[in-house]
Amino acid sequence: MDYEHFRLDGDKPRQVVKIFGVSRTERPALSVGRGGVRQVRTGWHREPPRGSQVHLVIDFDGDRARVTEVRTDGRRLVIRVEP
Repeated sequence: MDYEHFRLDGDKPRQVVKIFGVSRTERPALSVGRGGVRQVRTGWHREPPRGSQVHLVIDFDGDRARVTEVRTDGRRLVIRVEP
């Protein structure tokens, strides 16, 4: 699985995970409301040079919550968030 991730700070802190080679996403948003995570959003994009990709965005409640780990486990992507 090919992916990259980065954090965007500011008024609305969030973590972006780009997953490459994925054709579509089924669920646009999932409300969480705990552990420092407000919601998780997904969106499909086509951006050169890597082509088809899904952007998974974790919207945080504030600037304290952090993604501490992103790793693959077989065909799954595991993302650990610390509040």
